[in-house]
Amino acid sequence: MSSVLGITKDLMRDKFKLVNKLLLLNFVELTIILATGILHQKWISYGEGLLIESSCLMYFLGLILLINNSQKVLNSNRYRLLPISEIKLYFSDLVGNCLSYLYMTVITTIFFVLASYTVMGKDIFLHFKIMFEDQKALWIQNLVISGLAVILIWTGSSMIHLLMNYFGDFLKFKRQAIILKVITFGLASIIIFYTLTRMSLIGMNFYIETPNHVFEKVCLIDTLGIFLSIGIGNFLLKNYSETTC
Repeated sequence: MSSVLGITKDLMRDKFKLVNKLLLLNFVELTIILATGILHQKWISYGEGLLIESSCLMYFLGLILLINNSQKVLNSNRYRLLPISEIKLYFSDLVGNCLSYLYMTVITTIFFVLASYTVMGKDIFLHFKIMFEDQKALWIQNLVISGLAVILIWTGSSMIHLLMNYFGDFLKFKRQAIILKVITFGLASIIIFYTLTRMSLIGMNFYIETPNHVFEKVCLIDTLGIFLSIGIGNFLLKNYSETTC
């Protein structure tokens, strides 16, 4: 239990419970969308769009759920009072988030593909094959940028959570939990918006074959943000954060 791997396994039990509940919700939601569309025979007009929106919503909710879980872990008596260093706890939680979110992403994507198959039939596999063959480099860049953005959201939100705990000792925020959720939601929205706009720019330059360094710049900015958030977060966790639950 005192190793990163041991703590991560324990943390992932709770994280997987959250993720599995979200996946069950996604399955029910997709079933309702499919059943409604089939009964009304309106797939051509709205079916595929609803499926995409449903999957995107699941990806976002997964981020938020794991953010809330991390905030509880970093101030929990259950983990903070174990004979482990704060940095082990921090990285165990981060690794647990990454593995849980990867699991959720894979299953959600499988649900989306199967639901799309119901809508489009075998054409969906041909569609995906053409996209991956013609845009392999673009897909790899988008996956890298998306992954960095997700990690930045987690590390950034943890830093904000620990900063508010620190300043709360002096400023005594009212309704701190609500303020924290608003700031976290705002941070996530800004990072997601920035990432999506950069991905669009990279895609546009890819198609018109215009040399650019957008991908490298985004990777650099996100990486610097991640290291800064980790550094500040671990400093606050070690020196100022107290157990609360």
